[in-house]
Amino acid sequence: MEKVGKTGIPSLYALKPNELIGALQLEKPYQGGQVYRWLVKGVESFSQMTDLPLEIRERLSTQIPTLGSTRVVDHQVDESKTVKLGIELQDKSVVECVILTDREERHTACLSSQVGCAMACSFCRTGTMGFVRNLESYEIIEQFVHLRRILPE
Repeated sequence: MEKVGKTGIPSLYALKPNELIGALQLEKPYQGGQVYRWLVKGVESFSQMTDLPLEIRERLSTQIPTLGSTRVVDHQVDESKTVKLGIELQDKSVVECVILTDREERHTACLSSQVGCAMACSFCRTGTMGFVRNLESYEIIEQFVHLRRILPE
């Protein structure tokens, strides 16, 4: 599996705050929590992590150009405000995640937990390929982060 930058890990989203300290060679223990909070907020680069010292942001941006291991390859919105994203994983598999919006403008996120699915639901592209593998936890977390980036605060 491909690794993120020079960290030797598949995704920063695979790590807990205390694990980020060593993986990113952070100077102070609390900086792991700072990076973690920014990841959860959905920032797309270290340069957006404004409470980290500039030198650290620049070093990490050089060493680790992308924070996660996935990317959005398809983005669709229908008349009911349902948003569907196609997410490409490191192994080039594509999974889908969806935001459903109800009449009161509340949102529900539907995340894939597998590549493929044995259920074969007619409305879901993932179900048409049969079961391939279970997703890693960070691959599921990254789907949520991609969805969060497109929702208003």
